[in-house]
Amino acid sequence: MTGPGLRTPDVERLEAVLERLVAAGRLSADQAVEVRTDYADAAPATLPPTERGAAAWRAVLPEVGGYVGGAFVVAAVLVLLGPRWDSLTAALQVSLLLGPGLLLVLAAGALSVTTPGGWRPRAAGNPSPRRRVVAVFLVVAAVLVAGAAAVIAGPDLADRVMSATATVLLIGAYAWCPAVLTQLALLLSAVLTVGTWTAWAAHQLTATENPSVAIGVALTVLAGGWLAGSVGGLVAERAVGVFGACAVAFLAAEILAVGGESTAAAVAGYLLLAVLAAGGLVGYVRTRLIGLLVVGVVALAVVVPQAVLDLTDGAIGAGGALLLVGMSVIGASVLGFRLRRGGSPG
Repeated sequence: MTGPGLRTPDVERLEAVLERLVAAGRLSADQAVEVRTDYADAAPATLPPTERGAAAWRAVLPEVGGYVGGAFVVAAVLVLLGPRWDSLTAALQVSLLLGPGLLLVLAAGALSVTTPGGWRPRAAGNPSPRRRVVAVFLVVAAVLVAGAAAVIAGPDLADRVMSATATVLLIGAYAWCPAVLTQLALLLSAVLTVGTWTAWAAHQLTATENPSVAIGVALTVLAGGWLAGSVGGLVAERAVGVFGACAVAFLAAEILAVGGESTAAAVAGYLLLAVLAAGGLVGYVRTRLIGLLVVGVVALAVVVPQAVLDLTDGAIGAGGALLLVGMSVIGASVLGFRLRRGGSPG
C-alpha cells in the first residue's frame, strides 16, 4: 500500500492487522487488497501526500462514470422519445421508458451487492461514492418506470398514476439507500401525489373548480407527518427532513393564503406562516439547524406584509406595501443575525 518510509501511524496499524488476519487464514490476500482500497477511498486524508491524489482519483472516477452513464441513459431516452413521441405506439413508449429504468435498477443492485463487507442500508458516516451513485440510479429509474406506468394508465389517469407510482418506488429506493437525494425525491413525489389525488378527490366529492383549500390542508398534514418522521428518526438525514417538512408547510400556507377563495382560508394560511416563522426561529435556537433559521426568517419576512396587504385589500397603497415589505425583511434579517450570534462569533 505504501513504502516503508511513507506510512502514517494509522496505515501502519491497518497493515499490521491485515497481515495478522491473512497469516491466520481469516482473510484472503484479495480481501486485504479490497480493505486497503476502501480505506484509501474513505480516508484519503490519513495517507501521505504522495498517495492522496491517487486515492482521491480512485474514489472520484467511478462515481463520475456512474453519473455520466446515467446522464447518457436519460439523454438517449429523451432523444428517442422527444421528436416522435406522438407517432410511437403505446407499447413502444412503455418499452423505451421501462427498459432503461429496469437496467438502472439492475445496475444499482449490482453496485449494492458487490459492496465490500456487504450492503448496509443505513451505513454510518458520510455517504460513500458508491451509495451516491446507487441513489442517482434508483431515482432516475423510479421516474422512468413511473412514466411507463402513466402511459399504460392513459391520459385521464396519467398524472395521478405517475406520481403515485413514483412515490411507491421511491419509498423502496429510500428504504434500500437512504440518502439526501432519495429523500428529497421521495418528498417531491409525495407532494405531487398528495396534490394530484387531493385535487381529483375534491372535484369528485364537491364538484369544486378550486381545490386549493383541500390541497393546502392535505399538504399541511404531509408536512406534519414528515416532520414527525424526521424528528423521530424514521429518516436518516434529520436536518434535511426537517427542512423539507418546513418547505412543504410553507407551500401549504401559501396555497391556503393565496389560492383560497375565502377569508377563513387566507387567515388559516397566514396563521400557518406565523407558526412556521415562530417554530423555525425557536427550533433554530434549540437545535442550531441552519435550515430552520432560513425557514423562520423567510416565513417572518413574508407573513407580515402579505397578511396586511390582503386583509386591508391593498388600502396602504404601493408605497406603503413596499415599505412594509422592506421593514419586514430588515426585521427578519436583524433577528436572524441576533440568533446566529448565539451560535457563532461575528
